Amino acid sequence: MVKLRDMVDMLKSIYPKYNYPKTFVEVDEGSLFSSEKLKMLGWECRRLEESLIDSVECYRDAGHLSKD
Repeated sequence: MVKLRDMVDMLKSIYPKYNYPKTFVEVDEGSLFSSEKLKMLGWECRRLEESLIDSVECYRDAGHLSKD
């Protein structure tokens, strides 16, 4: 499981010019989700870093983030 703080730290290392939150509220670790059914349908998990980069680029292309 990836903690929110770790994910933001990863984003900061890739996109250092954006503003990021200083405080975090972590979700209870008992609230886990499973991708088992998706995998049975042929879905393949990607690396977190790849997913984050694709997400930021998509938000930029849609005009939700600056291109800094």
